[in-house]
Amino acid sequence: MQAQGASAQEGAWPTVGTVTLSAACAEYVLYLQATGRPQTTVQAVRSCLHLFSLYTSPVSIADAATKAIPFLAERSQTRKRNTQAVTFSHLKTFFVFCLRYGWLERNPLADLNRPRQEQIVTQPLSDREIVALYAAASPWQRAAIVVMLGSGMRIGELAALRWQDIRDGYVVVHGKGDRERTLAPGRTGMAALYQMPHKGERVFPCTYGSMKVGLAKLSRVAHVKMHPHQFRHSFSHRFLDAGGTIEELSEILGHARLDTTMVYVRAFRRERALEAMRAYNPADALFKLDNNRDKLDNRMPVA
Repeated sequence: MQAQGASAQEGAWPTVGTVTLSAACAEYVLYLQATGRPQTTVQAVRSCLHLFSLYTSPVSIADAATKAIPFLAERSQTRKRNTQAVTFSHLKTFFVFCLRYGWLERNPLADLNRPRQEQIVTQPLSDREIVALYAAASPWQRAAIVVMLGSGMRIGELAALRWQDIRDGYVVVHGKGDRERTLAPGRTGMAALYQMPHKGERVFPCTYGSMKVGLAKLSRVAHVKMHPHQFRHSFSHRFLDAGGTIEELSEILGHARLDTTMVYVRAFRRERALEAMRAYNPADALFKLDNNRDKLDNRMPVA
């Protein structure tokens, strides 16, 4: 690839200090696309580099590199730790690319470690919340709720679902990185899909963006604080509670690594631990209180 904005003679490879930041960013995005990176990754990198470009103003890549650490430090004041970690990774990999092509003499982030990410504990929806959402939903929203709850499907996968992807009791889903997997949404989920009107190639009459907007409006109408991804969490929690294994869940969710699935497992384990703590609490066993509001007063432990 020949970077644009270089001051070198035509046909000559750009040297250190001759490539602008905007040209380097454009080349890197083209590289990601040419090597088959998922569109979501490309878009996230493009957004990160755009913010970095706004911070540094139009300069050469060499000058911009000197502002990388101040840029990250400033964002750390207003961004969550996990967002900081992602931004750091995108920038560091971008500089590795520039270094490889000779546009930088050194990676300004080479000696720094990625910020430690916080452990995310997912929060599933309760049965009461799901019923309230379903009661207030439109026909397509009801179908979306049932299918996401019954399959753990991502909202983007649901919006992209085509009639040709629906088989006898199964659906073929095209997930992140164009990875294909087969899911069984259950009898209820399949019935919901078959009841959708056949209008066009796709099952649902909305794009990913309009589906998110519609479900956000439903959340307000039903007075249930909800993000569509919580249906994925809710499926995972109930799947594990019914006896499913982590390995099976990882396959269903389409995770490339088991570590990713552990995010969904933590909430389940935390709830099970609290239930066990209540059931086997040694203080309760010794003092025999009937409920939380009983007065301890001078009650003696029962030997």
